Amino acid sequence: MPLCEFKNACTDPLEGKYIRLQRLNPEQDYEELYDISHGTPEKLAIWNYLHFPFPYKQPFESIDLFKQFLVDLNETEDWVTFVVVDKKSNRKIGQTSFLNIVPSHKRAEIGGVWYTPEFHGTYANTESTLLLLFHLFENFGFRRAEWKLNADNIPSGKAAAKLGFTAEGVFRQHMLVNGINRDTKWYSMLDSEWEEKKNALFERLGYTDEDKENIFKKNKKL
Repeated sequence: MPLCEFKNACTDPLEGKYIRLQRLNPEQDYEELYDISHGTPEKLAIWNYLHFPFPYKQPFESIDLFKQFLVDLNETEDWVTFVVVDKKSNRKIGQTSFLNIVPSHKRAEIGGVWYTPEFHGTYANTESTLLLLFHLFENFGFRRAEWKLNADNIPSGKAAAKLGFTAEGVFRQHMLVNGINRDTKWYSMLDSEWEEKKNALFERLGYTDEDKENIFKKNKKL
């Protein structure tokens, strides 16, 4: 599967019980995403450990720079970015992405993940990740999903473990981010583990049998 085909197959929204993932549209999304990620110390802290393939200073100094960042992100070849929408309130509450997508080896990373502070520790990340993993393993037939993080980002490591990813080790002195060393922890999930991990995520989310069936009906696309 060519990369362009993968990206085209990510056009339609992914629907969960609580969350909808829709492809990033910078023109339509930038104002609300900026507002929920800037303006208070708690919101600005979102950007402490995030790394994107651009030289923008984070947090962003203006809404115009943030909009251009989203445009650049949307045009990056091996990134597919989604806006996370809370279905109950119909509010945009964060972002998540596929990146480092390698269809020839059937692997991709989930990253660039952030949520406005009031949704930290809620269903948001659990169901968003469930939907992305479903898409990777059940629609694309991928073999491996990856999750990477700054080794100093303890909350992200705890989140990865709760989601069912397995720690693989640390790439020491992996990056320089704004001139500061970053050691990177790698986590993964394999297709052979998916059925067990999926059921554990269903349980965490309190899914009924009907909820499980709806996930398949609404998101089985290929």
